[in-house]
Amino acid sequence: MRQAAALLDLDYSEARFGSVDEIYKSESNRDILAEPTLLFSEAEKHKDASPTAQDR
Repeated sequence: MRQAAALLDLDYSEARFGSVDEIYKSESNRDILAEPTLLFSEAEKHKDASPTAQDR
């Protein structure tokens, strides 16, 4: 993992490990498993990672 991070020019000390749902919740304060649908806007393609929930 450290070598892969170095090859991608990523800071390994910033790495997060664990289940995706727990990391998402800790970063966004939203429970991704409670969302019926997640859609990513066109802005997502331009590095704006803000998913929107649908069908609430």
